[in-house]
Amino acid sequence: MSTIEDDLIVPWVGSTCYKNSLSVVVLSTNNTVIDNIAEALMNVHEMGDFSWKLVVLRSLCLKDITEQSQLTGKLSIDFIIIAVDSSRLFCLDWANDILKQVHPDLRICRVVLVNAMDSSIHDMAVNSSELVTFCSTQRLDMLTANVSKQKDVNFLARRLLKYIEVSFGVNTGIPNVNI
Repeated sequence: MSTIEDDLIVPWVGSTCYKNSLSVVVLSTNNTVIDNIAEALMNVHEMGDFSWKLVVLRSLCLKDITEQSQLTGKLSIDFIIIAVDSSRLFCLDWANDILKQVHPDLRICRVVLVNAMDSSIHDMAVNSSELVTFCSTQRLDMLTANVSKQKDVNFLARRLLKYIEVSFGVNTGIPNVNI
């Protein structure tokens, strides 16, 4: 691996849940998708009975967050949400480029793929079998929701927060690596 690629790896030194807070990054190629998912996560977290704080970072590019982390040295990323728009042709290539920037320890059970447009098979620009194959080869879980509808994005946020809690073992104290 070249030194340039080493500089792009997302920092992960372990979860910050011992500080009673979790940092989540929402990535997409669409600002509206990022804003809708991030706002829903914060709203559902505020309304829920969670014993931990939630920090949501929004970005179009993971490289920006990585560079900021290297400058400050105070940013650790606990969870990454990659929201793809399956109505775009090269969404899986973009997601694959993002995954190359993620530390292998973080990628195992701290990254989730979200099909943010909830398109039918006929409306998707990528083949559905390619999407399923991509998720299985990258060992990613995929959630689907239409983030333009408030009801759907709130349901997605509840599922994501539950997923985050289970993956970190918030209730049991034991992280679950076999989600």
